Order: sequence, then C-alpha cells, then structure tokens
Amino acid sequence: MRLLLTTIISCYCATAGEIIIKIPTGINLEKKDVRAYLPKAIDANTAYDRIEIVIYYFSQGVEKFSFTDNNVMLKSLRKGEIRSLVKIKKNKYLMKALFVNAEGANTEQILSNFAQAIVNTLRLQ
Repeated sequence: MRLLLTTIISCYCATAGEIIIKIPTGINLEKKDVRAYLPKAIDANTAYDRIEIVIYYFSQGVEKFSFTDNNVMLKSLRKGEIRSLVKIKKNKYLMKALFVNAEGANTEQILSNFAQAIVNTLRLQ
C-alpha cells in the first residue's frame, strides 16, 4: 500500500520536461542566459520528468598575441567553449548521463550552438 501511494504521489508531482540548470560559482555565466537559448519544445517531452544541465566549463575564447623573430605581431583567436553534463531523469531516477559540448566565436554563438547540441542529444534519447 505504501509503495502504491508513493508511486501515485511521485507521478502526480512530476512535471514533464522540467529543466534545471546548475552552474558552479567561478563560472562567468548566468542561468537565465543559458535558459534564454533553450527552446520551449524541450519542456513538452514526456520521456523524462527532469533534465539537469550541469555546466562545468565555460570559456568565451582566448586572444593570443605573439611576436615573430622579425618583430611582427601575430594575433590568433581560439574559439570559446562550453562543457556540460546532462542528466536525464524519470521519476527522480537517473536514466542517462551524457556529456554535451559546444563552441563558438562569442557568448551568443556558444550558447546558441549549445542549445542546438542539447536539442540534438535529447532527440536521440
């Protein structure tokens, strides 16, 4: 009886497609910025109750200046990158854990590519 009651309550309380974004301190990124790029279509999926996106690395890119032997200055730019662990949960149980990465030339492009990578990854699940 207790198991049946627990199952009914957990099914009732589960919100299909809930997205939780976790960003540790020290990473220069806001949850609202990440959420703004995620499409609303993710919320409607019933294959899982919750998606936890744990962003563990974010870089906006690196500009590198160097001098050659002839005193000519060279500039190179490395793309920015975001790395995350995506936890797919159903009824509070972890179903899958996937690593999703994206890169881009600026913050907007990085977040846009990241949102597309999340959508593509979840579409395959």
